[in-house]
Amino acid sequence: MAVSTTPLSSNLLILVNNDEASGNITRKYADLKPDAADQDVYDVGTALADLQSRTLSAINRTQIYEIEAVV
Repeated sequence: MAVSTTPLSSNLLILVNNDEASGNITRKYADLKPDAADQDVYDVGTALADLQSRTLSAINRTQIYEIEAVV
């Protein structure tokens, strides 16, 4: 059976070092345009990370898709 996917939403996650304990703190920015280019999301992530006093650890993007059977 064939399936099709439809992008529903996308989130930007900026992980910064936790100065007081091990691990990271995650800053989540929800509801990005699903069709936003990865380079644009990365550029925004680095710009937002530069505004923080903590050290950037990683920039992640999560995407949610609807999966439907094609009849």
